[in-house]
Amino acid sequence: VFSPTNHLVVLGRQRLQLVTDGLRLGGTVLAIGICHLVGASFATTVLAISCTSFAGNACLYPIHRHVHGRLACSRTPGIPRRSRPGSGE
Repeated sequence: VFSPTNHLVVLGRQRLQLVTDGLRLGGTVLAIGICHLVGASFATTVLAISCTSFAGNACLYPIHRHVHGRLACSRTPGIPRRSRPGSGE
């Protein structure tokens, strides 16, 4: 399950979550500022914000996959190790 909002905090990666949230927020503010400077319409500004948000989440996805992969490979007590499809486990 992928949750781009705060899942890294749950996994103990607060600093990484703070950096990614800050970059996404900065990208959104930048998109709004650029649209304001060029006199873009409301619809264009919303599109720019949406594209920025999508790009931020698309970049965050591999980070989540990596953190979850490391978690799955560890032998943390209380968290069952999940087998990968086709691995025969």
